[in-house]
Amino acid sequence: MKNQKARRNPRVKDEDPEGINPRIWHPYRLQKLNSDKFIRAVNKILQGDELLIEFLTFDEIMELATGKGSED
Repeated sequence: MKNQKARRNPRVKDEDPEGINPRIWHPYRLQKLNSDKFIRAVNKILQGDELLIEFLTFDEIMELATGKGSED
């Protein structure tokens, strides 16, 4: 049996002129980028072109668990 490398599907780039579907970044993924790519990604996040996943704090989780956060 041959060892075959799995082929990656080419990315399909949908044209999105209005930025309806921005790229969403995970902080761990940003850590793996080299300096140049990291700077470009962070600049796009700061400009609002792309998004960064935000994590809930412990206090926010506790508010949701006790039902205090749903009264807003």
